[in-house]
Amino acid sequence: MVYGGTSAIDIPCEKTPDFDGSFGGSPTSYVNVPHVPPPEDMRGDSETSHDREVEDHYASETVVESRGDTAASNSAPASEPHPIELLPGETVKADEEFDGELRAILTDYRLCLIAPNNRALRVILLVAIETIDFRDPVQIIISCKEGRVACLRGKSTESAISWHKMLYKAANRATCQELFAWNFAKEVSASPCSWLSDAQPVEDEVLVRKEFERLDYDRDHFRISDDNKGFTLSPTYPEYMVIPKEISHKDLVDGKDFRFLQRWPAVVWKCKETRAVLLRSSQPRLSLFGWRNNADEKFFELVHNYLDTYSPGKDMLIMDARSYAAAWANRAKGGGFEHPEYYQRTRVDWLALPNIHNVRYSFHQLRALLCSNQNKTGESYLTALESTCWLNYIKDLMNSARKCVDTLFDGQSVLVHCSDGWDRTTQIVSLAKLMGDEYYRTVQGFEELIRLEWVAFGHKFADRNGIAGTNTNEQSPIFLQFLDAVHQMQHQLPTAFEFNKQYLVRCELKAD
Repeated sequence: MVYGGTSAIDIPCEKTPDFDGSFGGSPTSYVNVPHVPPPEDMRGDSETSHDREVEDHYASETVVESRGDTAASNSAPASEPHPIELLPGETVKADEEFDGELRAILTDYRLCLIAPNNRALRVILLVAIETIDFRDPVQIIISCKEGRVACLRGKSTESAISWHKMLYKAANRATCQELFAWNFAKEVSASPCSWLSDAQPVEDEVLVRKEFERLDYDRDHFRISDDNKGFTLSPTYPEYMVIPKEISHKDLVDGKDFRFLQRWPAVVWKCKETRAVLLRSSQPRLSLFGWRNNADEKFFELVHNYLDTYSPGKDMLIMDARSYAAAWANRAKGGGFEHPEYYQRTRVDWLALPNIHNVRYSFHQLRALLCSNQNKTGESYLTALESTCWLNYIKDLMNSARKCVDTLFDGQSVLVHCSDGWDRTTQIVSLAKLMGDEYYRTVQGFEELIRLEWVAFGHKFADRNGIAGTNTNEQSPIFLQFLDAVHQMQHQLPTAFEFNKQYLVRCELKAD
């Protein structure tokens, strides 16, 4: 259904999303400058002859195919000057030719794989490398977080071991301070580059106030709160956010610990058609004892009072991304879900979306399938693709966002949460805002969406993307899954977006 006269779009996502296998495997060889609009080649047009050009361009750049094609190393250092332009602060750690077919240049920022006569270039950022393994005594398998797999074969065991050690050391850092970004910042601070923009990022407070005005919040019922300035109430919540006007600082202090990680309900969007509002939070701490908190319940009462002035009698939908069984299990750990006796005029919908561990396993299965030598046509391949569950998870995520949007346009406010409120919650809220508001489908709007919903509301990019010695059990391609869902939306409605697939690929690469 297309909402007549509004900016909402219809996403027919009841079926499994189409999959062209092209989202996760694109090279990059330069650093994006934040807060600068992308070049024209990343702005979406309609159909996309441009997307075909992007695919052709990337195919021509491929040096080591994802299926596992290999090149043998002669373990001899390259004698000619390296053909890449180094960034400020970047230094070459190794430079070796591989049997005349491939040249590998390792810096403290990236691994460059170059074909004969410098006719092609494949760049793998070190922070994008997830694992480095041996398949046999001389073969090195480099698996990347965005889906690519590169296979390098040395002529000798000694050569393979040497490169494995260098790559492992370069790709695994104990702290964020060891990342190349610090050397880069130090160099450009001392000697600015003409190609770098000196534009300053817009402050979060300015973005929140801009959104408050753009969405035309009712000032009699809502306010911009700075109660968390300096992150004094919650270290993972933004300093500025929209909350009901009658929620005082004392209410926040009294109610913050009733929500996991002090992530209380915050208003993140308003439907201009019905004035219903979208909220996000973490799970409440009811536990097995059925605890309750007056300050927390006050949020719901105030939202009901506000909406009753426009749509009397409408209930609030609470979308819990967990399954009912998982939510009950969390009560044993001190968590839980909103009890209908405490939260009047609410109903809970259990989405049963997979947790970070299931998403990680699904992605690893998908990557292994796409990088295998299996024929990519035929029933057996489609069966194997379905067994990874990746597309089913995307479908469920999009259906959840679609239900959220439909409910808001039906005049009911919606609260979204999972356990901690920074993974599945962020995905659903972001996709719902994309579906319901055309502004977020512009380049500027999408950037602000990422800043407000992902960065400001504390998505664990460092942990989920495995940056600087993160516990592997905390890693999961949550942001990649969100971008893939956006890609599926673009695939169905290419003219609804100002940016294209290449822009999404760059977003993923730069998130690492």
